[in-house]
Amino acid sequence: MRHTFIAMDSIEAGAATLLAMPLANATVLELFEHLEDCLAITDCKHGLHHTEAFLVIQGLPPAPVVKWLRALGAECDCAILHKLDLGWSAEDEAPRVSCSARGAV
Repeated sequence: MRHTFIAMDSIEAGAATLLAMPLANATVLELFEHLEDCLAITDCKHGLHHTEAFLVIQGLPPAPVVKWLRALGAECDCAILHKLDLGWSAEDEAPRVSCSARGAV
């Protein structure tokens, strides 16, 4: 599955946020898959419940990841998929910010 990255107000802000990414790229891709599976079964509760559960299972502290996701505009589990799962690539070592993704939701 090919993933792409988020539409950002500015490429500079996007690049700075990406540099602060608290997860390995592979873990971000696993999170996308986890959320796709969970949200196929249950509706989004407009929180980060599935994301936080995934992080705990992975042995990762949720707080820095939640802060990072919110900085990217993802306030809930479904927003992670709608806003972030646009430009990520499994082939990439790091996600790419694409000018063509600007304004996409």
